[in-house]
Amino acid sequence: MEEKIQQTMKSIIMQVIKINEKYEEIKKIKGENFNIFSILKLERNEVQTHSNFIYELLNPIGSHNQGTLFLKLFLENTLNLKEYGDIKYVHQEHSTIEDRRIDLVIKTDIFKIGIEMKIDADDQSNQLFDYKNELDRSEKESKLYYLTLTGYEASDESTSKKLKVDKDYFLLSFKDDIYNWIEDCIEKSATIPLLREGLIHYRNLLSKITHKISAPMEQEMEDVIKRPKQIEAVQTLLNEYPKLWAKKEIEFWRTLEDSLQDFCKEHNYELNDYNTERTIDNIKKIRKTKNGSAALMLKKIYKNQTSICLVVNQNGGRMNISLTFWNNESNRVMNSDLSNISKEIGYTKVSDREIRYKTIDEKIIFYGRYQESPTYGLFDKDKFNRYIEIVVNEMKNTINLIEKNEKSIIESIT
Repeated sequence: MEEKIQQTMKSIIMQVIKINEKYEEIKKIKGENFNIFSILKLERNEVQTHSNFIYELLNPIGSHNQGTLFLKLFLENTLNLKEYGDIKYVHQEHSTIEDRRIDLVIKTDIFKIGIEMKIDADDQSNQLFDYKNELDRSEKESKLYYLTLTGYEASDESTSKKLKVDKDYFLLSFKDDIYNWIEDCIEKSATIPLLREGLIHYRNLLSKITHKISAPMEQEMEDVIKRPKQIEAVQTLLNEYPKLWAKKEIEFWRTLEDSLQDFCKEHNYELNDYNTERTIDNIKKIRKTKNGSAALMLKKIYKNQTSICLVVNQNGGRMNISLTFWNNESNRVMNSDLSNISKEIGYTKVSDREIRYKTIDEKIIFYGRYQESPTYGLFDKDKFNRYIEIVVNEMKNTINLIEKNEKSIIESIT
């Protein structure tokens, strides 16, 4: 029985590979791999790409010059609101009394609608709960939507365990809801070439980052997998898939740690696991609920109890390195006092917790609940080694820059 399942799995895999190759070739012929957003490295930029683009289409006075056409398509076809009255406004980054910002807010005679979108970023504490309270303060009926790549639910941390799906907030996905809306917009823009082509570029981007396949490709996949034994084989593959990724993630962190050992000893940095025990079961469990988890921390403590910590981890869909200056005696983070030095070292991004960090340019993403486009190259030996080398070099360069600024760092903290 087991041998037959293995043979069926191999057969399915080979057929799926052929189908993938066929449709990749079709993309090349049709020029679909040429995408403005991809070329400019804006594929997963939540604000600059997705929020701005969607807002521009929803905005009645947007540069599309189509008035409320796209907005009405969105309200009626995507949100299924058939009666909504006159449209009052569409706001982006709408401020709340808790000093938060809702990505998009639409107000009509009947509704006040809030849309929070997530591409890679993690949920923040009480985020949706606060947004719901903000919308409920309006005299209009409130509607809160949570827009993600594939339409998953918000975390308990965001909802405070008090909001229920389809009652207090509703789910939207880029893969289906936004994709279908963009298709509607393309159809309505058939006689406006530049607008239509811009919409097509965005639609193709959505297909790429959500792994959405075309209807013909979907049909071919269904033709391959339609008998009980084939379904059983696919289920076996699905059961093993998270385990394969967990093993690869553990291998990555162990290899990275081994590659940094000698350098850390030479420069007097402690090297430790950070955040989680690296076992297959634990990684699988964590990846069901959030982006982060396994990480590596490099730490150096000076005589005056000043610590410099570097933590490398996957967060928000990218591999990041965070830089923290810590005064052990006062037990406080000193990053706000060292912003200029952080900039000199190249750490210009600031998290909600005032942690300076930078993003590694190369995409290194592990499989998880929020990740629809993991880095498959991690399963190629040469590419795997190149990813390790990229991270190692980034860490070494950072430590070398820190050492050049050590005197100023210590003076600032003490």
